[in-house]
Amino acid sequence: MPLLFSYGTLQRPEVQMSNFGRLLDGEPDELIGFQQSLLTIEDPDFVKASGKSRHSIVRFTGGDNSRVSGTVFEVSESELARADAYEPAGYTRIAATLASGKQAWVFASDPAATDVASSAPDRAEAADYYFRYIDLVPAGNICDFLEYQRDATLALFDGISEERSEHRYADGKWSIRQVTAHVNDCERLFLSRAFWFARGFDSPLPSFDQDVAMLASGADARAWDSHVREFRAVRDASISFFRGLPGDAWVRRGIASGNPFSVRALAYLSAGHVVHHLGLIRSRYLNER
Repeated sequence: MPLLFSYGTLQRPEVQMSNFGRLLDGEPDELIGFQQSLLTIEDPDFVKASGKSRHSIVRFTGGDNSRVSGTVFEVSESELARADAYEPAGYTRIAATLASGKQAWVFASDPAATDVASSAPDRAEAADYYFRYIDLVPAGNICDFLEYQRDATLALFDGISEERSEHRYADGKWSIRQVTAHVNDCERLFLSRAFWFARGFDSPLPSFDQDVAMLASGADARAWDSHVREFRAVRDASISFFRGLPGDAWVRRGIASGNPFSVRALAYLSAGHVVHHLGLIRSRYLNER
């Protein structure tokens, strides 16, 4: 009988009963060489039935350290066909080798699809300095990660009180409010540059001085909640813009601050910059280890 590996909703008993009329027998296993991310589902019936619009999806990376945990089930050919019918658009059934050595079917992103947004920028798409941020972004579709990161960041911010948002970990350092204002400023900056280049403009863009921007921001005079709401607004604008790009726009390039950037590099830079600063907030401001 065929084997089917699930890392998502097909592991849930109610989903198995609805699709197969029985509970499947399965064992824990791992998918090797794949990276897990999130996919926004547009099928309204699937969203209604599952209760959410974003679901896990895996993409092949080839890395031995990239592993996705799940369950491998023994199914019949007819049940495999029902699984095909259950999965929404965006998932393709492919064969894969599991950590146990078993060969199983898995629903993943189509490996034959040419998705430039799922490939990290090469070293010619930005100056070396910016790869300190770009390299922090995990493998997978950058738009999916921007959505995931938005929600994770908002969850972190939700645990920071008004009083705590004024905290500085040392004299002369920015407060949490100022760090967040800087993150929001840079998100707008990266997006404006991406817009300029993606739309075909080729005139160079000026430099950005974070200290000048901070002095003019009035960040500490604003309520913490206003910074949080602003982060959501600017990130939503980024997601909407990048998701709407035609394929060839991702590799368009231009000059800003005297450095080359591709549109794709700016999308990754938006995400990596937030990864960097959230790490600082956790370790230096919230004393998380």
